[in-house]
Amino acid sequence: MQLNITTDYAIRILLALADRDGEVVSSKDISMIMKIPQKYVLKITRSLVAAELIERR
Repeated sequence: MQLNITTDYAIRILLALADRDGEVVSSKDISMIMKIPQKYVLKITRSLVAAELIERR
């Protein structure tokens, strides 16, 4: 099964956040760690917040 790029990035973002064990992580840090463009990180995290999978602070 092949995932589209947005789904792949969303999963990678969730994994990066899970590794931080509740620590607040900036979109810039996620972008650098996961090598995802920061604008894309912001777009995806908005969707993850709306789905109540993550919290934005």
